[in-house]
This record gives sequence, C-alpha cells and structure tokens, in this order.
Amino acid sequence: MPAAVNIDEADLRTALRGFLLSVVGESYEVVKGQDNRVAMPEGKFITMTGLNNDELNKPYSTWQDSGQPTGGLELTNQAKKWICQLDIYGENAGSTASTIFTLARSRYAVRQFAELTQGKGFSITPLYADQPHQTTMINGEKQYEERWTLDLHLQFNLVISTPMEFAAELYVKPASVDATFPPE
Repeated sequence: MPAAVNIDEADLRTALRGFLLSVVGESYEVVKGQDNRVAMPEGKFITMTGLNNDELNKPYSTWQDSGQPTGGLELTNQAKKWICQLDIYGENAGSTASTIFTLARSRYAVRQFAELTQGKGFSITPLYADQPHQTTMINGEKQYEERWTLDLHLQFNLVISTPMEFAAELYVKPASVDATFPPE
C-alpha cells in the first residue's frame, strides 16, 4: 500500500475558491494560476497561484491498530502553512483586494473555511494575509490592465498514512546471555 495523504493542493485551492466566491460573488471568475494553453478570462477574475508549503512543526507519529497483525497504520502528522498568491483583475480590483484582505483576517474566514472543509477529513485555517499591492499588467494589445496582488497564508494539518504491523501478543523466553554468549 503506498502512502496516502489526507489533503493536497487541489483540496486547498477548492476550499480557497469557495471562500473567495463567498466574498466576491459570481461576478468574478476564480481560476488556478499558471495553467498552460489556457487564455486569461475576460472581465473580472482572480487567479490563485500556490507559492510555498512551509512546515510549522516537525513531523510526529501516531498509530492506528486495526487489531490484526497487518493492516495497522502509522500516521505522520505535520502542521503546514500554504501561501497562495491571489491576483485580482478587472474594474475595482483594488477595492476587491482590500475586501479579501480584510475578511481573510476575520472570524468570517475562519467560519467559511470550517464550513467548506466540514466532513472532508482535513481542516484549513486562515492565518493572515499580506497587504494588497498594485501590480499593473500590460496586455497583448499594449493596454494597462488593473491588477492587485496579495498573498494569503493558510494552515492545514497534513496526515500521511503508511502501513505498519502490530503485535497482538508477545512471547518472552528468558535466556541467560552469559551462557548463550559467554564472555571472552
């Protein structure tokens, strides 16, 4: 059995997209950044580009014994910080970035992420957001496009499951070490 991971970047992006749509509504398209052979959307949109996956603690293990000699699991746990760059394009991108920045640092974001991940086997918690800044872009027609950028920092708890054998019973047979392995 290969190692199994409880959360991946697609899960993080899906939850983040749900949060962003709860903030900006359906007037914005929210897409993954850095997709090859995909044109930029028209109008107002937000791109999400994962930047880092930093560790917040050293990994530690817990175990799940299935009651069988095989079939148990070692669970390697680690708190991680995912940094995602958000690029907001279109009319009023600056005020939209400011709204996202403010709400990402509020109880609203904590509640939204809890709802979006409920029952999925993982949780995501917003930590903080960096101040939005203007990163104007010149498009293919040599026209300025309004674009604002901010980095959102989210915590998730990674759990990697790997197989582990357990013993239900142990038999101890005492032996005299000196008799079996006499000293020289």
